[in-house]
Amino acid sequence: TDGQVLTSTGAGSPPAFEDAAGGGITSAVLFRKTASTQGNSLPITDWEKCDSNQATGVDVASWSDPSSGIFTFPSTGIWHISAVLAGEVDSTQSNNTTIYIYVTGDNSSYVNVAMNQQGGNTTSNTSAMVEYIVDVTNLTNVKCKISFGCHNGNEYVRGSDTRNETTVTFTRLGDT
Repeated sequence: TDGQVLTSTGAGSPPAFEDAAGGGITSAVLFRKTASTQGNSLPITDWEKCDSNQATGVDVASWSDPSSGIFTFPSTGIWHISAVLAGEVDSTQSNNTTIYIYVTGDNSSYVNVAMNQQGGNTTSNTSAMVEYIVDVTNLTNVKCKISFGCHNGNEYVRGSDTRNETTVTFTRLGDT
């Protein structure tokens, strides 16, 4: 039948035609921060789905824009979260810019599961990346948020509604 593949049925047995195994990435989406802001964003709240060049063939439409910076997963499974910070330190009195991933398993208590810090006491552009893999077993309780922390107030997290600067990507790797 169309779409079937020839597979082994074991030693000493003839091969058989069977339906091809499923698998692969079934959902992936990229969100970007829409504007640059100064100071702490705990969490970052101005996310939008990237509205240009999103991959086709994956379930982008099932993702809702995050409410108050809280991301709700559209399906159970093993999910890879990757967040990239585009930051700026604007004086020698500044300090580090920090990006965090927080995850909750009870829709209440968020745990800092990943962080990266860049910058220092100099005017500079910075970038940092954090990643985490989470097993989403309950769509009501398992959620995440991305936060930006600064230390002296002269730090910025960059964003744009026309290009990707500070982003977060969610990729479903497989079933739970």
